[in-house]
Amino acid sequence: MKRVLILVSAVLASTIVYGSSTPIASATDGTPPVGSWQWCNDTVKNGCIEAVTTISPEKVETTYRTAAELPSELKVSATCSSNSSVNTCDTNRYVTRDDGQCTETSTWGGRFTTPSIEIDAQWPGMVGWEVRIRFSTGNFRAAFSIGYGITATQTTRDEDGTYTFTLTTFIGKSYSAMMPQSIRSLMGTPQYFAAMSEWIKTAVATSEQDTAHVQVWPRDHLLRNFSPVPTFNNATSTLPLAPTASGCQYYPFDGAFAEANASSFSWSYSSGNLSPTVPNVLKFVAQAPHYLPRKGSEPLQVMPARVQVFLPTAYFSALGYASLSEFNASSYSVTTEDGQTTTPTVTARDNGILINLGLQHYSAPNPSVTFVPKGTAIGTTDTLASTSPLPAYVTTTTVAPKVFSALKKLGKKKSAPLSSFISYSSPGSKAWKVSGGCRIVKSKLQAPSRAATCKLTLTVRNAKKKVIATRSHTIRVR
Repeated sequence: MKRVLILVSAVLASTIVYGSSTPIASATDGTPPVGSWQWCNDTVKNGCIEAVTTISPEKVETTYRTAAELPSELKVSATCSSNSSVNTCDTNRYVTRDDGQCTETSTWGGRFTTPSIEIDAQWPGMVGWEVRIRFSTGNFRAAFSIGYGITATQTTRDEDGTYTFTLTTFIGKSYSAMMPQSIRSLMGTPQYFAAMSEWIKTAVATSEQDTAHVQVWPRDHLLRNFSPVPTFNNATSTLPLAPTASGCQYYPFDGAFAEANASSFSWSYSSGNLSPTVPNVLKFVAQAPHYLPRKGSEPLQVMPARVQVFLPTAYFSALGYASLSEFNASSYSVTTEDGQTTTPTVTARDNGILINLGLQHYSAPNPSVTFVPKGTAIGTTDTLASTSPLPAYVTTTTVAPKVFSALKKLGKKKSAPLSSFISYSSPGSKAWKVSGGCRIVKSKLQAPSRAATCKLTLTVRNAKKKVIATRSHTIRVR
């Protein structure tokens, strides 16, 4: 059963961010392609994968810059869906005119919604590993994400005005169940949803994957419809005048993401009116089989549920919070449709707050989280950080005492302990990185099945996280 990840846009009260949505590049050089994206190269600059970094449970990072270098079983893909009959990945729907009116662009063509990007990472047997994927997205300004396995996201601005999007995911068990034919036959009828909801209450998962799946939406999907947005009249090439207008206004969800281990997951947001004193409500529809896959004659086990949402600092500023430290247990509440008890937890990050809604089980808890405004909205900006250089294969090294090297060769498909290449005898926190086709498996270096030249780097930090030693070595695989 295919996982469906949909974000449902509704009306959010009282909180807005002002910014320009003027297209930053022409369709010929800035708009990413529809369909499957390839790896970036000398001719493909936008709508492509720039780098993939794997992160082991021991926090060993390995960066790959081409598909050929990836571990053989790791599959990474990205696809831009137009979500309309117009076959384009152009997301620049709105623009602020000289008179201050927010309008649809002349090239939008009356499409109902914006394109989106679907990203998948599949890696059998590697549950617990993280995969960080860096994309060149052209004029697609990624704003918020929804899916399974999201750890972090970041959108940055490139020197030429286009954008880079970096997604960090974790590989986890994703479960699904085969829906009976008696229910599938009801699709498209009024009886379908009631029948499906009843079936999933006792459904048993029938398949599993070691995977992450994420859907990314652009900023123009977050326009706040404060007033009707006039559409471009192609016949007369005109737009209505706007004597009083304040430009395009956006909901403050840049950098937000919702994550769940559900089979079907959607997110909507709403509030009763435009008063800043009314709590803002995020609603999630999350459905999954009630039980994990059957194991022989053992008793069935209930599937643990997980729904969490990360909200950026700008969102809480719009609710009147002067700092994230003001947000506490009395600032929000969680309810569920099925009445189950929740134990939510809050984790503060540098750029926002991650809230695990504390669900216990599926089938369809459909939780909501309500935020209590603190006071008058505090103004924010929509400035993006500049894109940093691509991660290097190896780090420039500084040799410190007590670091020594040994073995420098490795046979094809062979493995050897990391310490046989580089060893460090004094206390400290060690981090390993490798490039060139080799990979790190637990505490060993694994050679590929082909001839290669790999570089292994050891970085050692003290208790204050200061680097006290760094060393790299080249290993020939023959």
